[in-house]
Amino acid sequence: PTQRMPLVAPPADEEVGTTTTTARESGKTSAFLSNDNLCGRTLLELVGRGHSILADIKILSERVPPAILVAANLDGKTADAKSSASEEKGGFLNIFGQTSAAKSSAKPNNPSSEGEPSQDTDDVKKYVPFLFDFSYLHNPQEWEASLSLPESSTHKKGESKDGHKQTSSAPAAESSESLLELEREFAVNHRKAIEEFYELFYSIYDYQVALNQFSSDLTKGFFIQYTVESVLLDLEGRALLCEAVWLYGVMLMLMERLLPGPVRERLIIAYFRFCGRDGDISQIDTICKLCKSTGIQPPKSTDSVNMSEQLSHKYPMDEDKLFNRYPLPVDLVRNIVGCLISDDIYQQSSAFPNIDHRSTRLSRQASMLYVIMYFDPIVLRDETSK
Repeated sequence: PTQRMPLVAPPADEEVGTTTTTARESGKTSAFLSNDNLCGRTLLELVGRGHSILADIKILSERVPPAILVAANLDGKTADAKSSASEEKGGFLNIFGQTSAAKSSAKPNNPSSEGEPSQDTDDVKKYVPFLFDFSYLHNPQEWEASLSLPESSTHKKGESKDGHKQTSSAPAAESSESLLELEREFAVNHRKAIEEFYELFYSIYDYQVALNQFSSDLTKGFFIQYTVESVLLDLEGRALLCEAVWLYGVMLMLMERLLPGPVRERLIIAYFRFCGRDGDISQIDTICKLCKSTGIQPPKSTDSVNMSEQLSHKYPMDEDKLFNRYPLPVDLVRNIVGCLISDDIYQQSSAFPNIDHRSTRLSRQASMLYVIMYFDPIVLRDETSK
């Protein structure tokens, strides 16, 4: 007679693990993300890093030193407006502006009335003279000399402009010492924030290097069983690869939207001047190329609430110039564009089976297509639809 095994239920953790393992072994979708799949694991880590960088851009954009905003000719109250607006909305800032106008309420501790400059803005203006943009790089010695030799010190002992005898240049010396003391004070108070911004800009550059390297590895056969085409045939692979390229485009647009060119330039030059001796500036040239201003004049405030009052529904950008600084391979971009046009990469047909809901079903990848097309300006500007 055969013995019957006791019906003992396995532990909860073991049951879940067995079910997950069986599901992974059953199809291509889970196999691509298995731990022993180097291609899938590399792509998944890349996408995770991209989402982390987007969060850092949003967080750090609310911590820009007010003196940098004033030096960049932006509203010095932007930082306070951003924090209050984000608390009210509780969501991610829209990189294309807001469709409905809204007013941010002033903080109770703000002594200034509407239309008058705040006391804080007046206080930070004293730091503006040594917050330079990229014009500093053309002749650093001249800019440094302008700090140590202010205009009032050009007239030495002798006759002044009105013909009177000038016996001392003490006021000029005091002005120079005061400016250098303010510079040291700003460097001490904001050094950590400036380093964080520089690390953020470098992480964006490093992300595109990793993305280009991943595309090159696929083309050269580093991942033996995978190419760009075979990854796009996998259900998980096509979604991750499209998101990886889309995330890089969103990084550039969000950086331009929340950290305009004049702000980025002054943050990088501040890092170069205040942290250059102790920090790593080996990649300063590549960071300058990535973050150089596009020439588009930003609005007086980078806050999305104030942006809704602009005449245009969208923040003015020069996307072609921004995306072409560190481009992606054309073949990769066109393969992804073709996949977004022809395939439902997120398998939403079961949730939206009606043909009338097709636009809703494909709306998410349509927004991805809008961003990715800027990596191929020839198709975007010149070619017609097929």
